[in-house]
Amino acid sequence: MNLDCLTANGTTVGENIKNCVNKNPEVIRPVENPYSQTGGIAVLKGNLAPDSGVVKRSAVAPEMLVHEGPARVFDCEEDAIDAIKSGRIVAGDVVVIR
Repeated sequence: MNLDCLTANGTTVGENIKNCVNKNPEVIRPVENPYSQTGGIAVLKGNLAPDSGVVKRSAVAPEMLVHEGPARVFDCEEDAIDAIKSGRIVAGDVVVIR
């Protein structure tokens, strides 16, 4: 964090936090002691996301980090939802919305 950056109130970040006390170091951690070695989001790239996509890491079960299955591709979210509700999507399918 750059403590010299000016904030909306006209003072620097450092000036704004100089008297603050970290009451829970398990939540607010220094860079040297991160909660995890990787960030909370991941940028995905590959044949299904050539321009990239974003996923929240905690939303993906560890067993799904590597998966092979048939891709079911839809042009809009509504079509994908319809396919899910009508039973055309089964366990193991990969839903892709363009």
